[in-house]
Amino acid sequence: MCVLLGDSSPVLQQACDITAGTYINVEKPKRLLQYLMYFALGGTQSRLMFTSSMATSVDYRASCHCHGTPASIGLVCSVCLSVQCKFNPICPICKLVFLICPQKNSSPLT
Repeated sequence: MCVLLGDSSPVLQQACDITAGTYINVEKPKRLLQYLMYFALGGTQSRLMFTSSMATSVDYRASCHCHGTPASIGLVCSVCLSVQCKFNPICPICKLVFLICPQKNSSPLT
């Protein structure tokens, strides 16, 4: 996977890690050809050497739908499984309306 001039994408990094692919973040467009020749033209053995030397840890946290940032704690829609960092009464993905039950007054018995 080759990402051009963008922020690092946790979802694409996860996909590359799961499928044993290579994630390349090209920050300078002038180096695109160099990166593609380096990673795409080599044989299987050389590609294994290149990817093992570039191994980085992949963040497997879910990405928040509203901001696109990894979230350690979030709210998950029970229908579409989208992750939100803040409560929203209507899911922005599948438009599910969440019902909120009122809290009971927990006064002690006298």
